[in-house]
Amino acid sequence: MNHDRLVDLKRLKVREAVYDAVSDCLAVDKGTLTEDLRVGEDLSADSMDVVSMLLMLDASLGVEIDPQDIPAENVTVGWIIDQLTAKSSP
Repeated sequence: MNHDRLVDLKRLKVREAVYDAVSDCLAVDKGTLTEDLRVGEDLSADSMDVVSMLLMLDASLGVEIDPQDIPAENVTVGWIIDQLTAKSSP
């Protein structure tokens, strides 16, 4: 399997985990989630919601994002996916 295909599969796995975490923590229907949704502004997540999502993602993927590394505004679901994909092992 080529490298691009592995990256795509890894990103799909991460996206599914992020959608699960967002859905569970914010009581949002997974079918309504898109990568361009802003976590705070569009999904009404507060800082505790974000920390809960990050803990859930660390447990499910074994990849951590330090809450201090998250920009204060306009963080999208896609940004979280990209960060976790980049930090996860191949």
